Amino acid sequence: MNRPRLALTAASAVLLLAACAPTAPADPGSPEPGADPGATGACPVLEGYELFSSDFITAAPAEGFAYTESTPIEFTLSLGAGYTPSMGLSYVNEAGDAIVMGEQNLLDNGDGSYYNDLGVFDSDAAGRPGFATIRLVADGSFEPPAGQESFDIATLGVYCVSF
Repeated sequence: MNRPRLALTAASAVLLLAACAPTAPADPGSPEPGADPGATGACPVLEGYELFSSDFITAAPAEGFAYTESTPIEFTLSLGAGYTPSMGLSYVNEAGDAIVMGEQNLLDNGDGSYYNDLGVFDSDAAGRPGFATIRLVADGSFEPPAGQESFDIATLGVYCVSF
């Protein structure tokens, strides 16, 4: 057992309990600076993980979607079927840093929707907020989003998820 981490967790719990005293309602999408973002379930604002959705994504999971084993995550592309988009996953640790977990291909349902149901095997991500970044190789078969015309891989959207 890592005693310093346990002490930090206990201290965080005390701070969270103190923060529960009746006050004016807080914005649930913006944790206090230095606060554990997992406590609110919201994704914090982190450089490089600004949430957005391009016109290429016509359907995406609801904000905070819990990506777990046997619960597929699904996106629909306006481009239709026949592509191989990928999904980069990162979780937010207790310090508020985004930890990259890797990239997974989304599988084609044949109707313009793409999914993955591998779940996440990083126990440090359990119960944490995170990000799903949808990317597609810019192979000349579509015009990438504005500002990404010269990129080899286009980012189609960044979404808030949880694990």
